[in-house]
Amino acid sequence: MEDADVLEGIYRKFCETGDISYRESDAVFRIAQRFFSRKSYLSLKDVVPKWYEKVKREISNGRRGVFMHTVPLGSTEDFYRNLGTAGDPANLASCLTEINYIFREMKRPVCINLVFLRDKDRLCTLGDNIPKTLLVKRFDKVNNKNAFRFLRADTLRRLGNFVCIDLDGIKAREFDIACAYRYEMEEKNCAVDRLAQVYAAVFLELESAGIKFLTCSSRAGYAYGYLDELSVFADEKDAERIEGALKTADCVAESLKGAVKEFSVRDLYLFSPAKDGEPSMNDPYFRKLVKSHISQFFPEKRKDAVEEEEEEWVDMIR
Repeated sequence: MEDADVLEGIYRKFCETGDISYRESDAVFRIAQRFFSRKSYLSLKDVVPKWYEKVKREISNGRRGVFMHTVPLGSTEDFYRNLGTAGDPANLASCLTEINYIFREMKRPVCINLVFLRDKDRLCTLGDNIPKTLLVKRFDKVNNKNAFRFLRADTLRRLGNFVCIDLDGIKAREFDIACAYRYEMEEKNCAVDRLAQVYAAVFLELESAGIKFLTCSSRAGYAYGYLDELSVFADEKDAERIEGALKTADCVAESLKGAVKEFSVRDLYLFSPAKDGEPSMNDPYFRKLVKSHISQFFPEKRKDAVEEEEEEWVDMIR
């Protein structure tokens, strides 16, 4: 069957049912790639623009679904360079650019470049066999093995139902440092003297509780120390609760009776050791405060912890 016929069939299903399967989204994207590279251009010049115009109408009207996964990620320049600058190709480039803008307004995971901060995050999310129609390895002077370029919108949702957590209202620099350096803070058992350490402890306790999330940078230059455009992705069922735990983490800082100081660029990265009377990252009282804070949002995890403590107590009695 010709590509145009395949796409027409999937288009009809989309019109009739309102969505498509991931397998069909792969077929649409492969066909669209051939069109963008100007292979089979003449046979596809009507059906490919028709598909993306339909996608734009549907998401503009509030519909969501797997069909969004057929949209290539890129800038206006990317689309114009591949499609041309006049007539129908230019109209399609404009349509695709508008769709990308809509995704950003929706706060969907639309990162074009993504750097996983840990091997564990990358392997857990992507595995070893990465489909070439989803994302490609970034080869640049950073040479970071965890750096990738995403080819399609909503890829993270497909890989693990990941959605982006709204970070509005969170103190950005302190949060970024917690994302990148939480393991160093724990290893050095540094003083909890900035909100960054409180955010870091929230992340560490969430991980200890088995709650899956990813801390990623959309800047490929992350290896040079950039902390811009950090994002947190989590399973849709947990995202709002993780967001709540992070946005109210300052209440933990208030419980420390003035130990947490104001933001200071000069010494924020020092991770100084705790002095007498100061709470440290591994201080049992501090971590208990953080666990109690998290249990407000994940009460089922608190129940599990209590049951484990009871089992340990029974074992000790025996």
